[in-house]
Amino acid sequence: IIAGLYFEGRGVDQDYAKAFKYYKLAADQGHAAAQCHLGFLYKEGKGVDQDYTKAIRYYVSAAEKGDSFAQIDLGYLYASGDGVHQNVNKALKYYKMAADQGELAAHKSLFIMYVEGKLIKKNYKEAFYHAKFAANQGDSESLSNLGYCYEKGVGVEVDFKKSLKYYKMSSEKGSALGMFNMGDAYKNGRGVKKDLKKALSWFTKSEKNGEKEASIEIKNILKELDND
Repeated sequence: IIAGLYFEGRGVDQDYAKAFKYYKLAADQGHAAAQCHLGFLYKEGKGVDQDYTKAIRYYVSAAEKGDSFAQIDLGYLYASGDGVHQNVNKALKYYKMAADQGELAAHKSLFIMYVEGKLIKKNYKEAFYHAKFAANQGDSESLSNLGYCYEKGVGVEVDFKKSLKYYKMSSEKGSALGMFNMGDAYKNGRGVKKDLKKALSWFTKSEKNGEKEASIEIKNILKELDND
């Protein structure tokens, strides 16, 4: 508890060195959450000299005890090769351990890995499973990912109506990606009657919410409308 107060700066001045001290005491007693925090502090070099070897050691110890946050961080480190030798098999192992505990971030990461196929062989059935699980948690980005699955036939039959349904749900939760995909649907008439003005409206909303690619679509549609 004391370690957490210093780590977060709740009721005391934030002090990573003191947080490290108290987390170390708990970690030495085998406390998984404390080991996870030590892994983070070593990884970031906060309150202690940065040391990826020790970070991994503590993360692994916590992960094997079932700490999902350690599992997710290990998945990321091994997938990206950040501070460690990239190891896709270990990345999958730890992401799956976290996903089995229902961790949203793990499902989202596995979706990306399976649908992109950059680190592992594409597996659309797995991609769809993880997109659907995450979308069912109400995550806005994942709702858009599920819409993408229905649009492109990723692990499921193409269904533009369902695709549009999930893009809209995503948009209503404030997802710039969902708004972009709504614009793309109206632009190309997928699941809805083609309507450039509505497409422009969605792309504009998407841009305002941070989607950079939307600006390109806005310019293209404005040109097309001017030509009409």
